[in-house]
Amino acid sequence: MSVLNLIKRHFRIILTEFLLQYCCDPEKVLNACRYLACHDPDVSTPQGSLSMSTTQIADFLNPKFLGVLAYFDHKLVNAKVALSVKRKALKSFPDIIQLMGVKYLTPLRYKVLATLRSALPLVKEFPKILAEAWSAFIHNIDTISLGPLLPNLAVSLLQQIQYAPQEINKIFQYLILNNENLLSSYISELFFVDDAKISERVKSVIKKHVRRTQPDGFLEKIKWYLQHLNQDIPSIKAYSFSRLNKLLKCNRKELHKAIFGGKNIDPVIVELIDCLLVGCKDPNTEVSASSGSCLGQLGAIEAGHLPRQYVQPDRSPFAFSINDNCFAATALIELTRAFQYEKDTMNMDCYALTIQEILKIYDISPTGSKKTCGIVSPRICIK
Repeated sequence: MSVLNLIKRHFRIILTEFLLQYCCDPEKVLNACRYLACHDPDVSTPQGSLSMSTTQIADFLNPKFLGVLAYFDHKLVNAKVALSVKRKALKSFPDIIQLMGVKYLTPLRYKVLATLRSALPLVKEFPKILAEAWSAFIHNIDTISLGPLLPNLAVSLLQQIQYAPQEINKIFQYLILNNENLLSSYISELFFVDDAKISERVKSVIKKHVRRTQPDGFLEKIKWYLQHLNQDIPSIKAYSFSRLNKLLKCNRKELHKAIFGGKNIDPVIVELIDCLLVGCKDPNTEVSASSGSCLGQLGAIEAGHLPRQYVQPDRSPFAFSINDNCFAATALIELTRAFQYEKDTMNMDCYALTIQEILKIYDISPTGSKKTCGIVSPRICIK
């Protein structure tokens, strides 16, 4: 068998192995990519040439980039892979991110984020290299698209602050100080960022935005924290419960009024009780403990004071079987939520595939039928 046939047979393995070596000799790796692009088995007429620009190399890599991420994931999480190889993967990752650029990374931001989170256990061994990878990611994603990711990013960055304080502070400064105007709608979501090692300027800006969005009233503040309990990030949940605990402790008079001041308990307190009971069953011990502590602030509440549970009109209907019309909407909401907060990249692939299959079955697309839109609901239907 000729060398060219061997290359075509093992094309993706060869490509990913070359990219793993990017940090060792970038120019040689780029030249290897140019050569491979000339013999790409995935296209009928390869467009590659030995004079390709880095932009053209990124175009060539884009259809294969999910495979590259999967390969790096394997190297980073596999306990049998040597630390030297993990270091090489982490060292090469920022350069590869830079090569792909904003155009191709932004649509794959959740996948790249999952790859970076899978490397967090290596923070003690390679703190600065890992921080470089996070910095490269943040600088090569469309800034507006970073907004919804801010809580996720902050939680991951705070796990590294102890080991690379200067590097992580630079990332926070870029996000919060340099892009305050663009991300102003999302900065208040970082109310939990109060680590002593974080720059005071950064914390000051975050507090300013929290004050701007947080209401003054006691019950309104409870509702504000309850909204943040929708996050599926344990550390944010635990912090929200701890802040609620402090709020209840410091406002005994208002709390008693909300419970005993009327014929029924205030609906906000009822919602709070529901959230606390769910929180006590959380598998994360920090969340369950902080929720239980918060529940203790309410004291003993006579069950007769609680309203009867009923199905509210604004709640989504329950899908009793997969044949119900509301099943697709409910499934897509839950799968999308799970995809956004999943840490394991293999699970992310499963969620993505399931979402694609549901969209295909129900013909949900920009050109989908109006009938489908009605079945799936306005929140899910793609306009």
